[in-house]
Amino acid sequence: MLYKTSELIGRTIQASDGEVGTIDDLYIDDERWGVRYFVVATGGWLSGKQVLLSPSTVTNGHGTADVVHVNLTRAQIENAPDVDTDKPVSRRYEIAHALHYGYPYYWNGPFLWGAGIYPGVIPLTDREALPHEEAADTEEAARLEEEKAAKSHLRSAREVVGYHVEASDGTAGTVDDFVIDSTTWGIARLVVDARKWWPGGQVLIPPDAVIDIDWASRAMRLRISRAAVSDSPKP
Repeated sequence: MLYKTSELIGRTIQASDGEVGTIDDLYIDDERWGVRYFVVATGGWLSGKQVLLSPSTVTNGHGTADVVHVNLTRAQIENAPDVDTDKPVSRRYEIAHALHYGYPYYWNGPFLWGAGIYPGVIPLTDREALPHEEAADTEEAARLEEEKAAKSHLRSAREVVGYHVEASDGTAGTVDDFVIDSTTWGIARLVVDARKWWPGGQVLIPPDAVIDIDWASRAMRLRISRAAVSDSPKP
């Protein structure tokens, strides 16, 4: 099933033993173009703090009705590593998060989820975890992990909405939303609002058309022309 980011935000997350909270945001990976984490607002249950949950834990991929079920308990979520969602998510935190929940590292392999195109199909093994645990005791390992954090390519979907879209020959619109395939949790299309430049309104752009995202200037650069943007499919 295909869903827009805006359709997922606000949905309830349901653990095996009770409600967890609601999806407040999604962290997307702008390198492999997938949803890596739901940012979940827990409300009064955990004093309002936010937690990150991987799509690897989702049991009903398309999230029927307004509820997304995860194969976790509330205790597992409560005891997960704390995260500061006001700061970039570090690779060190991602390792701790994966170890806590027992799913594989998505960056270990060539596909969207590392070893495969679907999330969480291969369990995390002791052999995979051990090198990170041993290395964590050294200053050099800490430095390397911080360098990885800076290259993690994780960005808030809410943050990117509204960024200017720059085609190869000029301004083409603004980022309006993301279309997500809930089978793989990959980004299938970017929704670009081009109404200021063309009467056609919104268009759908494939992620591989993106060259890069300039976070300082709040701009997304495309390898295609304004005309190609205008001729793209409509939502």
